[in-house]
Amino acid sequence: MNRKVAIITFLILIIAGTATFLILVKKSALYASKEDCEQSTERECYLFQDLCQVEEAQNQNVSDVNDKAVRDCLSKVGTWQPTETLLPPVEAPQNQDVQVYQSGTYGFQVEYPKTWEATEETKRSPQQATGADGDELQKVTFLEKDSKLWQADFVIRVLPNPKNLSIKQWRETQLQTSDGEKDVCKKANPESPCLSARDLQLNEEMITINKFPALRISIFDFDHNLECTQVTKNKFVYDLCYDASNPNDPDFDKHQKITSDILASFKFLNEN
Repeated sequence: MNRKVAIITFLILIIAGTATFLILVKKSALYASKEDCEQSTERECYLFQDLCQVEEAQNQNVSDVNDKAVRDCLSKVGTWQPTETLLPPVEAPQNQDVQVYQSGTYGFQVEYPKTWEATEETKRSPQQATGADGDELQKVTFLEKDSKLWQADFVIRVLPNPKNLSIKQWRETQLQTSDGEKDVCKKANPESPCLSARDLQLNEEMITINKFPALRISIFDFDHNLECTQVTKNKFVYDLCYDASNPNDPDFDKHQKITSDILASFKFLNEN
């Protein structure tokens, strides 16, 4: 009799535990992929990797609240969760041969060929930045899918501009930082060829992009040259880079036309 009671009690505990887990899962709205999260919530989503820490409880009520908070937190770790930022509707491109990449978090979109693919190599919320100007928040690389000779690319990086400097001022702070690193290198290795970003910069000119002042920078990259267009908005800097010349690429003219089209399609979701 006691054995039956023990078995029944054990089964009840299993059922109750399973039910509690399902309730937590349902309440936490867990998503296994970024696409699933954004399609379900229509919001920009991020990978939840919190440490699930709480302050020390001073009484039983706070302890109970902490226990619940930790359980809820642990159920979300490793899943995709929505931010408070709504994804604006994606406008269908007029050219049917292109597709749209859109970032609700950083408020921009570009069009790129369907024969290319977009890869998010870095993605963090603005709250995860340390505040350093060089602290990369997001990096998206657009790559040609089926290239037999040279794989062309177009890279967008989002960097913080916490002091809301003009793009020319922000760029100068970057160059000054690199100059300091060059001095440190020369002191540590007097015989080494230490170079700074300023040494590699070939030219810069002021232009406009989406009616915002921007810098177009030519950069020596040893076996080819890069061109980067930098624009700032809402305390972020958007750094868009692509090949300016490349003797290694037999299809450079075709690729340059594509990267020029991607650059021309870049726009802010809210231009105010």
